[in-house]
Amino acid sequence: MNRCVALLFSLVLISAPPAAAVSLNAAGHVAHGVGSHTIAIDNRGLAAGGAAEASLWYDATRVIYTDTDLQLALIDADGRREVVSPGGNTMRAGGGVWAAWRPDIGLYTSTGLQLPRAGLRDVGPDGAIGYVPDYQSGLGVTVRERDGREWRLSDGFVLDLELLGGGRAIWQDAVTAKTIGLPPVTTITPRVWRPRAAFIRGEWWVTYWTDGQLVLHPFASTRGYRIRQGDDAFNHDVVGLGDSTARIAFATNAAETPGSVVVQDIDVATAPRVELAPTIAPPPAPEPPPTRPVRPPAQEPASLAGDVATARQAYPTPMTPAQLAALLNAVAWQHRAEGWGLLSKPAGNNCPAPSGVLVACDILVHRPSGLHFDVLGDAEGAARPSWGNAGPIDMSRFMAPVEPAGAGPSPDPDPEPPTPAPPAVDLSAVLSRLDALARQIADLRADVAEVREQVITIGSHPVVLPPMLFPEYSGKVLGQTITLRPRQ
Repeated sequence: MNRCVALLFSLVLISAPPAAAVSLNAAGHVAHGVGSHTIAIDNRGLAAGGAAEASLWYDATRVIYTDTDLQLALIDADGRREVVSPGGNTMRAGGGVWAAWRPDIGLYTSTGLQLPRAGLRDVGPDGAIGYVPDYQSGLGVTVRERDGREWRLSDGFVLDLELLGGGRAIWQDAVTAKTIGLPPVTTITPRVWRPRAAFIRGEWWVTYWTDGQLVLHPFASTRGYRIRQGDDAFNHDVVGLGDSTARIAFATNAAETPGSVVVQDIDVATAPRVELAPTIAPPPAPEPPPTRPVRPPAQEPASLAGDVATARQAYPTPMTPAQLAALLNAVAWQHRAEGWGLLSKPAGNNCPAPSGVLVACDILVHRPSGLHFDVLGDAEGAARPSWGNAGPIDMSRFMAPVEPAGAGPSPDPDPEPPTPAPPAVDLSAVLSRLDALARQIADLRADVAEVREQVITIGSHPVVLPPMLFPEYSGKVLGQTITLRPRQ
């Protein structure tokens, strides 16, 4: 390739987005180095790169890269290299198969597949090729297996695709991690970059970059390992080694230069895991419902035992039900201003109150405190006056007393004061003035009558007016004398 063609080809390569990727093989060795920087294995430089492309594992022992002559070349850990094809803007490899893309050819591969309109996405460890059928649209990915069979991976955007072999893959659609042939992935945040998967200790694990950190955890759990925090973890990869070891590799600079690659091994069987998902503060506890004000303990009223005993003296022994109710009504009426009344009792052993309502035969109720009192012992027999606090009672059963028969009118507990008589007023001066006004009105009426008579008299005689005399006007107009006389 002459120098002009090489220069033009390098400009085309530089204009394409780089496919930077630290790449781990099944044995845990790391291939790295991007573009014109040094191509390396396990931090040991092997050759100079010649384009904005990554170095990737082609098979178990050899790495493929674009050399300084812009050709695809294979190189092993001992530095033995072999040129296999002209280079391209984009290149992927795996399982002994490579694929590349350039504008003038389209997609071309080591298997002989050539698709002029297609774009390249990935090559899996079994040599399967993932491609975009229409490079211009960028939508959808089809996978061609090594035996020529094809299957549709997705109809949408597919970014950071990793084919894992056996019809399995993981990628991101510019928003979330997606899988096919694998369980769904639970990520610690919705947006992830470069998801990479490995099967370790009987389950699938995922590593990705999100929110300023590189993390590793099982597909189904957000408890795992925080590999790196900060902005210096580039182009990571993961592989399972042995029974329970996860090997993570990443570079601390975008060029993946020798010495920049960090390799970290984690025994997922023994290393303690942490919760990686951001902690969401629990919602504030709801405010307690408003509580109804607690009624203070009732204050027991003064005893009415003396008044009950006095009223009892007016009745015989035994007392009839009507007499029992009349006694209770009389005492309650006497103290009605203090809130005393009777207890309604429509069923059972009851007595007819003067109001006609059936009441308890031995109970008085104090409305302000809500308490009721037993005031007669053996009401059906001796009806002995007593005083016993029986506790709170349902105040819907409270019955106000009525005025006892023959008690006469009850004094008004709050009489209004009498209205004071208005002070005496001397009206003689006012009356004298009114008399004077009346006389003046009578005089005016007489005057009006006299004037009316004069008008009538004048109207019955003709009125003779003196003649009106008008002067004459005389003068000259254009030399002639003119005289103006009034018309007779």
